[in-house]
Amino acid sequence: MTNQTIVAWGVYYVPSREGKTFAGLKSELQQAFLSQDNAEEFRNHLSMCGGLDELHIGYRVYPMQWIPKGCKVN
Repeated sequence: MTNQTIVAWGVYYVPSREGKTFAGLKSELQQAFLSQDNAEEFRNHLSMCGGLDELHIGYRVYPMQWIPKGCKVN
């Protein structure tokens, strides 16, 4: 197993199984952070604001091994 460096923490809007299967949805990056704690705080804020539909299960924090082009890291 390769040990990859974590360069940031991403907060993603995650589709449900139905969203993935029937609608072809993928997880959407909402924001990236250098600190895991800051990413968790942002995720909690988004979760309290709602915005979920039947095709999404919520917001998740995942480590990022690379930063997508044009993505601003906080």
